[in-house]
Amino acid sequence: MDLLYGGWWPVFGCPDPHYLHKRSGPSCGWTEGFANAIAGHAKGDGLFVFPEGESVDLMNTTPNDPSLPTSRTNPEDGDQVELRVAGALIDLWRKVDGGPAGTFDNMRRYRSTTFREWFNDDRPLTGLDVSAATRNLVYTHTIDYRGTTTPPPTGGVANGGFESGTANWTITGGVVGNWTTYPAHQGSWYAWMGGNGVTNIDTLSQQITVPAGTSTLGYHLRVVTQEAGTTIYDTLKVQVVDGSTTTTLTTWSNANAGGSYVYRTANLSQWQGKTVTLKFVSAEDYSLRTDFLIDTVGIATS
Repeated sequence: MDLLYGGWWPVFGCPDPHYLHKRSGPSCGWTEGFANAIAGHAKGDGLFVFPEGESVDLMNTTPNDPSLPTSRTNPEDGDQVELRVAGALIDLWRKVDGGPAGTFDNMRRYRSTTFREWFNDDRPLTGLDVSAATRNLVYTHTIDYRGTTTPPPTGGVANGGFESGTANWTITGGVVGNWTTYPAHQGSWYAWMGGNGVTNIDTLSQQITVPAGTSTLGYHLRVVTQEAGTTIYDTLKVQVVDGSTTTTLTTWSNANAGGSYVYRTANLSQWQGKTVTLKFVSAEDYSLRTDFLIDTVGIATS
């Protein structure tokens, strides 16, 4: 992983100690799970073998039985458990990707802090399959990316979940972070635009290539404000910059405030096949703050 990422390393480290079969955190699950998957795949047996000869089956697909003690044969569930990530990766390489070469190519191009980010945000960017059947395969390893009532965007934007910090984004105002003030929609990092309570403009942008076909920009947005009523004082514009032409797709404001993230979409089809800049611009007036929180940005095609 260190070689594929050119010396870059995911933001979060592993706890000491950490275990194959217990939740250790999303980044540790990814980094250690990847390492274990390489060994299990290369040896062809799907095992993690300890120096004394004892082994653990990385391909264990039995969900955790909470009535029994957590153990190497009764691992915890989900993508924070390195055994589960390792098994999911090996199965992807065996049954979907025809080996790990596609993953290696993807990782050379895009940096992922978590397995979730790699699968949902970065994997589709190089054409690796994330269909319902593939998500069901990952789910057999107790990692559930099968979708929600507001499905996440499927790709097209690098680091769309911000779990790799500012990688691939151009920002002003320090708008990307992993603050505890608000939760992220997914993972730990998100973009927080506005929130100053004084006259201010923040920007967040990335150059993208819009896929052919019907393309829809998707993102999760939460708006929190100190303003009262429905008069618009602070705004967030979602824009596409194509050469010297800037098109505003949608404008959100303090009047859209709510208690949770809402899945928002915009049609990108008029730019299909073109390389353009996706841009978010927040503008606040002289008093009373409005926070525009953005997460899981991507493009769905049909």
